[in-house]
Amino acid sequence: MKKSLLFIIFSTFSIFSYSQSCEDLFISEYVEGWGNNKAIEIFNPTSAAIDLSGYRLVRYPNGTPAPPESQWMVYLSGTIESNRTFVIVIDKTDPNGTGQESPVWDDLQDRADVFLCPDYNVSHTMYFNGDDALALEKLDGSYVDIFGKIGERPLNENGGTSNPVGGWSTIFPHNTGQGTVITRDHTMCRTHDVSEGITTNPEFFDPMAEYDTLPANTFINLNWHESICTTGTNQKPEFSQTSYEFILPPESPAGTTVGNVSASDPDGDLLNYFIVAGNPYHPFLIDRNSGEILVDNPEQITTYPYQITIDVTDGTAPVSVNVTILSGLPLYDVTFNVDMDPGLMMEPTEENPLIYTLTIDSIPTGNIQYKYFRVINNVPSWNWGEWPGDPNREVYINSNAILNDPWGIILPPEEEIIADFDNINLLNIFEVKGCGNWNNLPVSQTFYEVPNPDPSGINTSSTVMKFLRRGLDESGETDAGFVANNELNVTDYDYLHVMVWKPKISPLKIYTHSFIWEYEAFNLNPQISTGVWEDMVFDLRDFDQDLEYFDFMPDYEDPFTSNELIEIYFDNIRLSNDSVPYSVSIKNFIADETTICQNSSVAFLPDTNNVNIDSVLWQFPGGVPASSNVLFPTVEYPNQGVFDVTLTAWHNGLSNVISKTEYIEVMPLPSAPAHPTGDTMVCYDEIFSNYTTNSTSAIWELTPATAGIQNYYDS
Repeated sequence: MKKSLLFIIFSTFSIFSYSQSCEDLFISEYVEGWGNNKAIEIFNPTSAAIDLSGYRLVRYPNGTPAPPESQWMVYLSGTIESNRTFVIVIDKTDPNGTGQESPVWDDLQDRADVFLCPDYNVSHTMYFNGDDALALEKLDGSYVDIFGKIGERPLNENGGTSNPVGGWSTIFPHNTGQGTVITRDHTMCRTHDVSEGITTNPEFFDPMAEYDTLPANTFINLNWHESICTTGTNQKPEFSQTSYEFILPPESPAGTTVGNVSASDPDGDLLNYFIVAGNPYHPFLIDRNSGEILVDNPEQITTYPYQITIDVTDGTAPVSVNVTILSGLPLYDVTFNVDMDPGLMMEPTEENPLIYTLTIDSIPTGNIQYKYFRVINNVPSWNWGEWPGDPNREVYINSNAILNDPWGIILPPEEEIIADFDNINLLNIFEVKGCGNWNNLPVSQTFYEVPNPDPSGINTSSTVMKFLRRGLDESGETDAGFVANNELNVTDYDYLHVMVWKPKISPLKIYTHSFIWEYEAFNLNPQISTGVWEDMVFDLRDFDQDLEYFDFMPDYEDPFTSNELIEIYFDNIRLSNDSVPYSVSIKNFIADETTICQNSSVAFLPDTNNVNIDSVLWQFPGGVPASSNVLFPTVEYPNQGVFDVTLTAWHNGLSNVISKTEYIEVMPLPSAPAHPTGDTMVCYDEIFSNYTTNSTSAIWELTPATAGIQNYYDS
């Protein structure tokens, strides 16, 4: 960004002062997640420990401009050591809590240094939402750091304040809901170059100016902070092994020790350990001080082996190690006799529990429990975990025993493909409908396989089905489409997916029927675009029976008004229990600035509206870092030049690449003028000019007033 600064000298002077860098606490991380997943991290950038009893955390709710009543503030206690953090988490830890009392997720509880505000009626502070300002204050009310803008209630994407609540967003003036709302359902981490808090209520609060953002319920950056204030050379801790492997005895109760990991720090810094991956539903926990891994929720230990990742931190970015946890149960060779009556392949009942006969080899003589098993895609698999619903059975057996009545359950495949036209085509179209005289002609004159006209986006298949949709000129009707002799398996699946490519936006409809029954459904998700592949989803949950025919009408315009023939393509007809449309991920991104000066930073903002995101890879030639997996990265450009930016986003195994050539222009730093000489082009927030006068009094005027900030002092 380039701005023109014009300085004009008058008479008189004034004095302005501001706080010094790295001399007081500031907020280093903000967590506003789902439910009660709320936390604030405070960082001590100084060279000495700080007593927290001189500070308070204050919530300014919904645009409240003045210091609120006492229930909106909480007084802190404890000590923060030099260059360490202090994590405050809302005190909601009852595992049986529901609604407003629902517990904080275990992974966030693991990160807490203190839990505060258990009772909303006593203190409201930690019940903040994305539209609330927060302030770290001294006891006299002076600001140490401000998050948000006090006295302002930002709007949501719809221009309102509820359903959902609003928050500060990525597009100026940051309070209108335009762009991406960042302070709601996000984790925000202070950038490493911030050295002090915001001590004056800002005119505009730009959430991206000093923070990097992560998706909701991301907690792995808590309890450490990289800061420009850290002096000297820091050496990272090292684990005693490159990896660890432990064996957990069967039926181990909560509190059982699984094993220990240990690390040493060359600088003698205090170390903390955290599990960061491979621990869904929190079957295990780790003592953050000792590195001892324990069983936490034994009922969640279901599938071995567990591959978990553990971080150790000395207060800066952590070091990781992989841990494998194996089952202590013996392994046996299992042979399944699958020559059974197919009618028995169903969820077992007390009256008819038999599904398969199992022959189990090499089991030692004695009492042993045999567990439930399951069958996926007609392939039986042994499962040592106890399945809910019925007790396991204990029998006395010998080697090579045969168990004649094991219980089990049949699980359907993840999806059932009706037609993808490249490899599978089980679609049996036997009738054309709604196409006038073409209804009486061969199906192949209206529906036929062709090369994919647009192999991009979500559908790169080679072959698709083409539909010649007749208009009014050829007696076309609303319900134009096909009738297929295919049963839709609504017993095992809840949704039908069809990929379509259409030149117009209109409803789509399916209809199943027999001589007695009939059901119909329109597309669950709206068609958004024309001339691109979209995955349309139909809800089958009200379809009570598998009926022998189904109709597909991809252009159900009612009343029908189109005169001319149009070409519609469809592909990948499949049944699933997933209602989410199959979609390519992010389609566009912007930068908050595209022309900057050397050593300035750029915040990159992907368009995350109505897309699914599994992972991203940014590439920033000339930038620092040169690449990033963070969704909303901030990149510094130290050198002059013009640079490309590329974003690759993945979802469901598909990638979408967005490249912008010569997108970022980095200007050289200009020299500061020796004295005011009229209009002078300088770089925003990068150059200051030191002007003096020998007058006994002076007035300094900046024109226009919004071009910059003036700091005055009397030497």
